[in-house]
Amino acid sequence: MSSADTPSGSVVRIEDSDAKSFTFLPDDAWKLDQNLNVHQTFAQNASVTAVFNGTRVWFYADVSPRHGLFSAAVDAGPAAVFSSWATDWVRRQLLYTSPPLDPGQHILHLRSLTEGAPFEVDFIE
Repeated sequence: MSSADTPSGSVVRIEDSDAKSFTFLPDDAWKLDQNLNVHQTFAQNASVTAVFNGTRVWFYADVSPRHGLFSAAVDAGPAAVFSSWATDWVRRQLLYTSPPLDPGQHILHLRSLTEGAPFEVDFIE
């Protein structure tokens, strides 16, 4: 990943606990893991949206051998499939970087794609 793909300059972190920015659906499919301070679901098609202002967004979460696939899209753009699987459990990994966006308000759409595998949301920048 090049340095152009990672946050720099004036970056605002928005935690998953920010109810003004994050919406988790269906609500009963998500739980807050108090130990890791992340939202987690095991339900296929559980989704989350995050409202942000800026010209790009970076999504961070944990990875592990138990994790599976998720999709990500910004605004009405096409969704792409990504993996949060890894050989070892590692906290706060960059899992998605949006393409450059016009300045202004945008919505990041995330969806869990693997039934029974944990999908976690930590924060965006």
